[in-house]
Amino acid sequence: MPTPAAPPRRSGHRDGGVQRLLVPRGAVDFAVAPGPDLLSYDHYVISISGGKDSQASLDVLAERFCQLGVLDQVTTVHADIGRSDWPGTVELAREHAEHYRLRHVLVSRTG
Repeated sequence: MPTPAAPPRRSGHRDGGVQRLLVPRGAVDFAVAPGPDLLSYDHYVISISGGKDSQASLDVLAERFCQLGVLDQVTTVHADIGRSDWPGTVELAREHAEHYRLRHVLVSRTG
């Protein structure tokens, strides 16, 4: 049985009220657990906000779905939250989907 890693040490250095922790190299295991069998699904829906995080996620997912040969089964969805959103967000989300030639659906609250 492997020896447990030592807990992170405090460096004693503060930046803007945030204290950095020193973690010994190799103390964190970034192994990824196996995910779902993506080929067992009929269709895939990806919610995108138009922001940089959803753009990055969409890029990774589109590449994976392309590798699996199921990119034509992917639909992106953007929820238009109206005046609370940044100007141009609806168009940007649509452009992200168009970049990968994905079907895109815009949903919004009614009533």
